[in-house]
Amino acid sequence: MIKKRIVERLIVLLLSVTLLLGGCAHTQAESSGFLPETEQGETSGEDSRDGLPAPGGEAEEALSINELRMCILQPESLLPWDVTDNETADFLMLVMDPLFETDEEGHLVPVLAESFECVSDGGYIEITLKPDVRFHNGAALKAADVVYTIGQLKTTENVYRSQVDRILKVEAVSEKVVRLFFAGSGMMHLEGLGFPIVPNQYKEALKPMGTGPYRLEKTETGREMIFAANEAYVKGKPSIETLRVYLVSDASLIFTGFDTTLTNLYQTEVAEWGLYQNNRHVTVHDFRTNQALYLEFNMGSAFSSVFSNRQKIALAISAEAVARNSYYSRGIITETLVRPGTFYKEEPSIQYGYDPERAKDIETVGGNEVVIWYDENDPVSVYAFATISSELEAAGLVVTASADGQYDIAIRRESVTLLETARMAGKESWITEAATEGAVAGGAEALDQAMIGELPVYNLFFLIGGTLTGYGIEGDLKASELRVFGGIEQLTER
Repeated sequence: MIKKRIVERLIVLLLSVTLLLGGCAHTQAESSGFLPETEQGETSGEDSRDGLPAPGGEAEEALSINELRMCILQPESLLPWDVTDNETADFLMLVMDPLFETDEEGHLVPVLAESFECVSDGGYIEITLKPDVRFHNGAALKAADVVYTIGQLKTTENVYRSQVDRILKVEAVSEKVVRLFFAGSGMMHLEGLGFPIVPNQYKEALKPMGTGPYRLEKTETGREMIFAANEAYVKGKPSIETLRVYLVSDASLIFTGFDTTLTNLYQTEVAEWGLYQNNRHVTVHDFRTNQALYLEFNMGSAFSSVFSNRQKIALAISAEAVARNSYYSRGIITETLVRPGTFYKEEPSIQYGYDPERAKDIETVGGNEVVIWYDENDPVSVYAFATISSELEAAGLVVTASADGQYDIAIRRESVTLLETARMAGKESWITEAATEGAVAGGAEALDQAMIGELPVYNLFFLIGGTLTGYGIEGDLKASELRVFGGIEQLTER
């Protein structure tokens, strides 16, 4: 059964769609609630805003100030090693910076790092930090800060844990040089260093401290946090002086806050931001992600262990239909987990394609029944399962949903880096030892062909993400999966 939170959000979406489609007396922008209240003629009901600042007073005053506004769930702690939800992690990147990030083409972009060197003999990567970076308290960035942050992230379960687990050891060589030891010294290990860095020994749970574009100025306990533009930010002081963060108790209020123009900064699923593509008061900033919707074959099952059975599945499924029905067609269709549009792979891989007649001609080995697992708490997975089931049945298979966790095929929706793809295919060394972009590209090409030939998984598409900026804000974000508000320093007041 779909979780209550998701159901509530879907109800909000259905109401929004009804408004968008209902009657010709209103334009799409007017019906969506993105004009000021004086232009719309009526406001949203009080119930929909319960837990947010009331209309009038502070809320109206906030709308007149040159500031960015967003909502996050009321946190118990904003220390990175205590953060377990992606929304709060997205927010932290407005206050803190990582060592590296990646651009649209997968190139490593140093943020706090100045340079790096892959040392194969020692099995480590040596990173030199930028000399002129300071935390919001004025302290200079040092190697000890990196060592402390990684050590803390390894002690708890948090959204960054998978990134630091691959680090075998970390040590400060000097004040500005840090060594990270991995199983292999390839440069793509740095692809996972997207966690925020905090000062050495910092432990203030609700006073986030970093080197990012906004620094904490004051907090109203349980209500909101106000941040000021960081004049010393390494990418330049943000044009918009203030970031106001409302603290809410229910995730649905994050959407409500944006929908009622209380906030003007929002990142969410395509199911919501897809509604605003044609709204002149809202800008949708698309970005490519490493998040893929793919089929994982259980090689221990009688059905999936047979290669021709896996081929039949690949030929029977229309990735275009799955993307259309589950994700508004906002995806990059490709059949392997090596993401296209990157420096190591330009074009999508289409080896099998949708060929239902050929799929019917392949006789299954060991019976025609197939058990599929999917995440019933994820609407994308739910809709994908419906489409996939219909197409496999048309190919002569009998499909049942997994009731006990056992499966022949699992529908997975996960973020998959190039390193993780290599591990999944059993070709880890092809990437972990690649020290240059040329070597990475060669390893990725071989990995791509191996995944097509062996078919350990069958990818459907990589998801396109979207960040929204609302009424009163203009400018282009350089959003990415790691930093959904990337380039925020370039935004200005309309």
